[in-house]
Order: sequence, then C-alpha cells, then structure tokens
Amino acid sequence: MQQPTLLLIHQLRPFQHPPVDKTDSQLYLNGVGNFSKLKCYMFNVRSILNKLCDFQLFMDRNDPDIVILTETWLKNSIPSSLFANCQVYHIFRKDRCTRGGGVCVLVQKHSCLTIKQVSVVPEHHNLEIIAVDLSDSESTLPFRLVAVYRSPSNYSADNALLFSALDSLAAGCVRLCVLGDFNLPDFDWDMFTYPHNSLYCTAADFYRATLNKSPYLRNGARYDKGYY
Repeated sequence: MQQPTLLLIHQLRPFQHPPVDKTDSQLYLNGVGNFSKLKCYMFNVRSILNKLCDFQLFMDRNDPDIVILTETWLKNSIPSSLFANCQVYHIFRKDRCTRGGGVCVLVQKHSCLTIKQVSVVPEHHNLEIIAVDLSDSESTLPFRLVAVYRSPSNYSADNALLFSALDSLAAGCVRLCVLGDFNLPDFDWDMFTYPHNSLYCTAADFYRATLNKSPYLRNGARYDKGYY
C-alpha cells in the first residue's frame, strides 16, 4: 500500500483590509482511500471578531478542510458559532485568559475522518497549543496536527515549557505537522541560519530532532516570520 506524503505550501492571499500577517498554508495529504487532499489554511488574524465578514467570505469561497488561526483574541464567553459553522466543522480552541493570543483549529466533518483532540499534561495547560489526531477509514497511522502560538513576550522558562510540550506531542508520532506563529523573525528557514541564543537554538534543535526526520514531511515551503 502506498504511504501518504505531506506537502506544505505557503502562499500569500488577501484576507482583510487593512492587512495583517496573512500567510496561509495549503496542506495536501496525498494518500490512498478517502484520506487524501485535505486543504489547510493558516492565518494570524489578530482578533477574529473584527474580521467576521472577511472570514466568512473566505470560508464560503474556499471550503477549507482545515483552518488554523493564531492570535484569535477570544474569550471563553464567546461562542464558536459566532465565527464558524458548528454543524460543518469540529472546532478546537485554546483561549488566553488575558487579552490577545489564542489558537483555534477547525476541521471539516467528513464521514471518512475520525478526529480526536490530544490531551496535554497539566503543566502544559496554560500553553497556547492544540493537537489533534486525524484518522481515516483505511486505519492508517493517525496524522497529528499541532497548532501553536508563542508570544514574543514569553520568558525563557515559558519557551522551555513550550518546546517541552512539543517534544512530548511529537514523541512516537511518525506523521506530524506543526503549524503556527513562533515569532522567530530572524530565523532564515531556507538557509537554516539563525541567531545563536537559547530560543532560536531550541527551535532549531526541535526541528532537527523531530520535523526534519519525519518521512512524511515534505518542505516545499517558504517560512515567513517564524511560521512552521
């Protein structure tokens, strides 16, 4: 049986005006059976609430299978139905208790897909991370999708905890994709050059140890502003 492969492509598209970080991703999981060609887009929205019309227009036009949003700026009191169709999408959120931040993952409901959120240990509960496992009807190994937001104001201890959580989520996972905003503007992903400080070295070590060794990760990507 042919093994699925992953191709991650970054493009620039207009999303709203005035512009924000509008890097999105199209992710194609080319496999066998029904688990193929899942379109995935990623946006740093810097508040989804003031872009509801633009976001709804984007969803209607593109009909994405997966959407990753960073800096959602949502609170627990705000229902997901305000910005997404809960009848069409599984919606996973990690809201920040204070202003700003937050991540959200939307996965379209397909009869051939089983979606399960991956639990994190209590010490990682305050991190802005969402991990979900996608399984298809062919009973292949689950595909783990991890969405991350790292605040540029994080302290060293926060960064260490974040990459500890990523290491934990990656452990024993052979089909993995990490997407998000790591706020690493000085990391040149094409040349793989970066400042030699603790944060950047830790990010590089994680990439080398985990993502770069995955046989399912194909990097046809340009990495902008620290996006994976």
